[in-house]
Amino acid sequence: MDELNCDKLLQGIPEVGKDLCYHCGLDVPGGSRWSVKVDGTERIMCCAGCFAASSMILDAGLGKYYRFRETAEDSALFNPGLLNKTAGELDYSHLDHAKILKFFVTKKNDDISEASLIISGIRCAACVWLLENYLGRQAGIEDAHVNLANQRAFIQFAPAKIPVSQIFCLIRQLGYEATPYKPSAVRVVYQEDKKRHLKGLGLAGIVMMQVMMFSFAMYAGAFAGMEQTYEILFRYASMAFVTPVFFYSARPFFVGAFRDLKAGIPGMDLPVSLAIASAYAFSVWNTLTSMGEVYFDSVSMFVFFLLLGRYLEFQARYHSLRTSNDLLSAFPSHAALIEPGALDNNLAHDKMVLVEELEPGDQIRIRTGAIIPADGVLLDREAVVDQSALSGESTPISLQENESVFAGSINLESPIRITVTAIAGDAIVSKIVRLSERATKEKPRIATLADAVARKFVVFVISVASLTALWWGVNDPGNSFSVVLSVLVISCPCALSLATPAALTVATSALGRIGFLVSKAHVLERLASVKDVVFDKTGTLTQGRLTVEEVMALTDLSDSECLNIAAALENGIEHPVAYAFDAETLLAVEDREQVIGQGISGLVNGRCFRIGKPAFACPEKEVPFPDKTGIWILMAEQSEPVAWFRVADQIRPDSIAGIKHLNKLGIKAHLVTGDSVQTAEAVGRMLSIESILSAISPEQKMNFIKSLQSRQPEVVMVGDGINDIAALGLATTSIAMADASDFVQAKTDAVLLSNRVDDIGRAVEFARKTRRIIRQNLVWALSYNVIALPLAVSGFIVPWLAALGMSCSSLIVVGNAWRLSRVKV
Repeated sequence: MDELNCDKLLQGIPEVGKDLCYHCGLDVPGGSRWSVKVDGTERIMCCAGCFAASSMILDAGLGKYYRFRETAEDSALFNPGLLNKTAGELDYSHLDHAKILKFFVTKKNDDISEASLIISGIRCAACVWLLENYLGRQAGIEDAHVNLANQRAFIQFAPAKIPVSQIFCLIRQLGYEATPYKPSAVRVVYQEDKKRHLKGLGLAGIVMMQVMMFSFAMYAGAFAGMEQTYEILFRYASMAFVTPVFFYSARPFFVGAFRDLKAGIPGMDLPVSLAIASAYAFSVWNTLTSMGEVYFDSVSMFVFFLLLGRYLEFQARYHSLRTSNDLLSAFPSHAALIEPGALDNNLAHDKMVLVEELEPGDQIRIRTGAIIPADGVLLDREAVVDQSALSGESTPISLQENESVFAGSINLESPIRITVTAIAGDAIVSKIVRLSERATKEKPRIATLADAVARKFVVFVISVASLTALWWGVNDPGNSFSVVLSVLVISCPCALSLATPAALTVATSALGRIGFLVSKAHVLERLASVKDVVFDKTGTLTQGRLTVEEVMALTDLSDSECLNIAAALENGIEHPVAYAFDAETLLAVEDREQVIGQGISGLVNGRCFRIGKPAFACPEKEVPFPDKTGIWILMAEQSEPVAWFRVADQIRPDSIAGIKHLNKLGIKAHLVTGDSVQTAEAVGRMLSIESILSAISPEQKMNFIKSLQSRQPEVVMVGDGINDIAALGLATTSIAMADASDFVQAKTDAVLLSNRVDDIGRAVEFARKTRRIIRQNLVWALSYNVIALPLAVSGFIVPWLAALGMSCSSLIVVGNAWRLSRVKV
């Protein structure tokens, strides 16, 4: 990186301590070798990520970031708002630079791009509604999706009409803070949110304990008799302690309520804020006038329990988000580029470069135990890698020279070299993450219904509180305020809004760990009700790769000799049948000639052989096929039959167990294929599948699925080929195998990264458990409000107990959903 003169850029910045990272301000671990040279001074970095971010910012000419940075803890990428001190506004213009955009913006087509963001400050379904509808109405923004459970946002926009920086400004105008999504950014945002939560919670907790002591004294004094002087003293002391809680700890509720009212969408913060503000104002007035009751203890307890519930919910949400980001969170920022002419094993010759700087065709070296930074082809003779992060398969994979290796895998045994074929957003791991992210953009039917009920319930609560105030004000004015306060507190439908998204977030993350990638939100809901699963054959129930199953020698040549001759003739031929032939010793071939659709001829050890269809191999005589079923290939010498080869597509080892598992769950398996009747029935017998349709077209596959859906709508289709696209699109839930093309995977609802058919049954079982958890959550949330609200209206619940009940209700829902993470998938 070129040295930059940053005197003016760094004016007014406090000196960073020697143990703090110059870029992010976090502690620097001992022995860190990362640093940036600015104006002749080495600035230490805590990790490769900060080094890469700082290098990128300065190389891109974005050094003005450091001018506006108030402390070393701010980061250009993780905390993107730069303070423009002349205008008094936040400046996001640096985010429009191409080098930064590549981290969180993907191109959907020539006109539309999609930004992936983390949005802080989302409290409830009303926040989601506000963000989606407000952003969706802005010129240049095509669509906006916000996920309540993990606070992720996906904004589709036209870069020609609206820059990314303006989208950040729009979000901030609504009262939220947006951050470009990056796995490492999640950790930074989490740490900041955690500090904010703990500060408010800690203050409320300390004050609550102190104020309860004062309240106990006043309650005891009311029975034993207390001099008015002491009572007034305790009231003023309580007010002094609670005031910071009101203005600091409770501030998030007031900000949320104001934002909701401004948008005309009453959310859950509204009844909470009304309760806190009313209790505080009422108590302050009675303290100043020395008359009536005070509720300072209720205010402190209410704020504390609410914040405690939100903090625990925040912790659970972050854990699920962190788990779903495991594929990218440890992704290396640098790679060891092998310089031309330095292909020896001297690692000192390698050049460390940013992963973003790699290009297809570059050769890189991966150390033992390191994560592979890009997709590529193995240059060395062999390698052993761990692909568990991609496929969920824990067994190490052995690779041979020229085989593909994938970014995100771990090199296990010795340093290896690869030729880069795909980087950054084009790598398999990035495509997997994008498919996973698609699930968070949608809401299943049950979640949408719960959100709508929650929004309407808030309006209902305000109406009930108003009527309660009217009735008690007429009949018992002394207790009116306490009862209304309890109504506002206890009836907040937080648990109702959390019931579904909390369970779905945990379940989706758990399925990802076994290699079942959910890419659309409705999958879990529909899998739980499935009764029919339709399988394609080739590449789904079978491996999609022909192998030689049997050799039938017809002369004095041995089976292995025949196989070696056939493999020599087929070597290098681009045809599925040719791929089936393999031999340890490859013989030399001369004058080889391929006749498309018929076979191959050539000289092997001076002898002329022909292999292919019988009419091609032996044109002068008719050779009958063997009695056994299968695909038979004939090899002949000088029109004399030499050997028959039976090739077949092998059944996946787990297919038999997978079909049995589905049958055990009461699900019927169907086999549909374009292959011959004999081949399909042979596969069906091996897998115990009774419903078989063979030699059918893609249109006939669609008609079959329609006939199944006429009896019951929940039908799953599993396939891997382009010819399956129409049937996959028609099925209620579609699943693609990991070997399917990117086009097929993009069209399906889930991807079976593990390539194990038996994981489909495991996913169905887990979906049913998830459905039970969601139903339990909804029943609990609704029952709690139905039972608690009448009790509060009747005056049987005091305000502090109402605060405890509402917080416990939300915690029960989150805790119940969290049980899914403990279930063995």
